[in-house]
Amino acid sequence: MVKSPKIYIRDSGMLHHILDIQNMDGLESHPILGHSWEGYVIEQIIANLDTQTDSFFYRTHEGAEIDLVL
Repeated sequence: MVKSPKIYIRDSGMLHHILDIQNMDGLESHPILGHSWEGYVIEQIIANLDTQTDSFFYRTHEGAEIDLVL
């Protein structure tokens, strides 16, 4: 197990602003597209959880990942 945090920018609008992505065409052609969508989906799931539920990210030394573990 690798014990280092994965950081998500929870506000996809802020992420797009920081990267100067100004429209959908710019987003669709940007390499961050998949990570942006992943972060948005994870944020929506976490926002709907009760406060008793913890969320985690899991990655092995070999690089296998689970993006959200509840």
